[in-house]
Amino acid sequence: MKKLFLIGIILGSYLLFAQEESPEDFFKISQEQIQKYSTAELMDLDSFQDKEALDFLDFFSEEIKKNPKEYLFLNPLSQLSVLQLTTLVQFNGGYLFLNGLQKIDESTAKMLAQFNGGYLSLNGLRTIDEASAKTLSQFKGYYISLNGLQTIDENTAKALVQFRNDWDDYSKNLEKQGIFFIGKQGLSLNGLEQINEATAKILVQFKGWDLSLGSKQLDKATSEALVRFKGHRLYLNLQKIDESTAKTLSQFKGDYLYLNLNVQEIDEETAKALSQLKVAYISLELKQIDEATAKTIAQIMCCFLSLNGLQKIDEVTAKALSQFRGRHLFLELHELDEITATALAQFHGSMIYLKGLERIDEATAKALAQFKGEDLSLNGVQQIDEAVAKALSQVQAWNLYLNGLQQIDESTAKILAQLKRSIYTNREIEEQIQKYKKK
Repeated sequence: MKKLFLIGIILGSYLLFAQEESPEDFFKISQEQIQKYSTAELMDLDSFQDKEALDFLDFFSEEIKKNPKEYLFLNPLSQLSVLQLTTLVQFNGGYLFLNGLQKIDESTAKMLAQFNGGYLSLNGLRTIDEASAKTLSQFKGYYISLNGLQTIDENTAKALVQFRNDWDDYSKNLEKQGIFFIGKQGLSLNGLEQINEATAKILVQFKGWDLSLGSKQLDKATSEALVRFKGHRLYLNLQKIDESTAKTLSQFKGDYLYLNLNVQEIDEETAKALSQLKVAYISLELKQIDEATAKTIAQIMCCFLSLNGLQKIDEVTAKALSQFRGRHLFLELHELDEITATALAQFHGSMIYLKGLERIDEATAKALAQFKGEDLSLNGVQQIDEAVAKALSQVQAWNLYLNGLQQIDESTAKILAQLKRSIYTNREIEEQIQKYKKK
């Protein structure tokens, strides 16, 4: 399979081709001109304002630096002319983001379906009719994201699940040519507010690898319908879950179950039921957590555990979470002291990801530096002084991520240049550090 890379382009107030050009003029620029720009010339990752894209870019920042040609972000555009659409579908990168579009008709859907890339994101759409859905399902790429849809009727669901219903034959033909896909073909509808049993039975007929769905909550019948999905990965974005639903979801026979649970609290029985699930990823929006719940959650059999709602935890809770048996621990903490950091650094997985921390002191940095996994990510930290840099220079993890740094002085750059592990920062900071690297 052709490897997909990244590109980011901002229009509107971030239109950088020429100040006198309008968004309409942009689409008169040739394909060759579009392709020649590098990420560095087009955008500053730190000032990117689209939250969804920012999260995406943050996670793949190193790929962006290496391969800046494949991602086109045009989210500020709320409408497109025929001329614009005609030019866009000729973009020969892999990913096209048009999340600013709030509605499309059948003719627009027909043109979008002609996009030659693999990934089409239309997350701004709140509704889509059956005719447009049927036409859009003719897209020959491998992924359609419609996460803005809040409701969907049975006829529209039937139309959408026709997307790449030829995938088995298509992938077999490619394999004969020596091109192999690694289970990326999918349909994403994780903004849906509610799914009933009848709609669930239709959606699980999707023949792709990945199916991503949202719902405020699932009743027993709907849960039982969803676990019959025969693809490889089922993603569920839920706002409520109880013990019964958790037990039903354990019956999913695919390779991976991903749960994003937008719940601010969870009872012990449900936590215990979740701990029995074999999932690839689970995200909880808990605002607070006690030691007992932390211990139970740490028993969940998954690779990724994300606790996005927690802004602060104490030493006892950190010790409990450090016993998580998966590989990646994501915490959006806004505060972290030395004692709690010391407990957290005992985690035996491969990655600790602390996105919410904007500042870190020397003692806390020393404590976190003792983490012996593969990756320590502190991408929320915006500035560090010489003392913190010295503490982080002793990091035990193989990779240190500081992509959020806004600026550093000369002495700090010299210290970071001596780091024996790999360090990842934004382009400007990286250039400062490279000046002092020993040749």
